[in-house]
Amino acid sequence: GTTTDAPTLTLTGDASVNEGEAASYTLTLSEAPTADFTVTIVVAHKTTEDGDVTPVTRDVVIAAGTTSTDFTVDTLDDSLNESADDDVFTVSVDSTSGGDFEAQPTAPAAVETTINDGTTTDAPTLTLTGDASVNEGEAASYTLTLSEAPTADFTVTIV
Repeated sequence: GTTTDAPTLTLTGDASVNEGEAASYTLTLSEAPTADFTVTIVVAHKTTEDGDVTPVTRDVVIAAGTTSTDFTVDTLDDSLNESADDDVFTVSVDSTSGGDFEAQPTAPAAVETTINDGTTTDAPTLTLTGDASVNEGEAASYTLTLSEAPTADFTVTIV
């Protein structure tokens, strides 16, 4: 039988990134393509949520005559205090095309990236606005506003 040679494709990237920063990744081919080589990558939740990273499928190109390209995935800074095991997302190769290779390479293993919540406490802010003065005998009106919607009941005691 005829053997077709496919280059080796590797995906490497950051094992961790600080919340709100971009994680960096590199796609590398074992040999340079003679035409642009397109890699469709998928950013997906493992234990993250939409407020941590945006799931997306997108194309990354390794240009003809080169063997690698870098790309980034932005993480989102929320005001939730989360543990690291709650913030893992994956970057994987979905498909490849082009390059003028005899055969397309096998997709490499996915990279898992942990979002570090940071060293500061991410507490939502509570703002009280209302009447600075009120006439005697009339009701005063105040509004409490949280910087983000709570995930459970939130109680405020007024004294």
